[in-house]
Amino acid sequence: MAKRVDTTAIVLSGGPDYRRTKRAVGLYQAEQVDRIVFSGAGHGGDSAVRLAREALRLGVAESDVIVERAARSTYENLANSCELPAVREARRLVIVTDQHHSYRAYLTARAQCQQPEICSAAAPVPLTAKRRRSEAMKLFAYQLLGRAAWW
Repeated sequence: MAKRVDTTAIVLSGGPDYRRTKRAVGLYQAEQVDRIVFSGAGHGGDSAVRLAREALRLGVAESDVIVERAARSTYENLANSCELPAVREARRLVIVTDQHHSYRAYLTARAQCQQPEICSAAAPVPLTAKRRRSEAMKLFAYQLLGRAAWW
């Protein structure tokens, strides 16, 4: 009998220090998510392939790891990932990204994905004024372009 997938985490590539991967693996080990999708072509060592390799090393079952390799932006991370069967079948999505990026990622997921429940499990990272300004401008642009839900 196939395992029922209730909750899938989507990890957005970003930063080679694996903080997002470690956050998702922690959720998996606590049985709060059933599968983890790693998304992103990456740059500077943060590709979905590399992040997934780290999750496997940390003990996630290979059958519970899915890799989306093409995305180059938050919008593409979620648009591409939400087309995957592992995501479409899930009732809940957990978006794993950095704290300063989590609201835009959440609103983008609301616009791109069909799950009735979407939440964010942010990885802690220092929140600077520069990051706040950058994310505010990006969120507004995403909303104007129809890539993210409005508040």
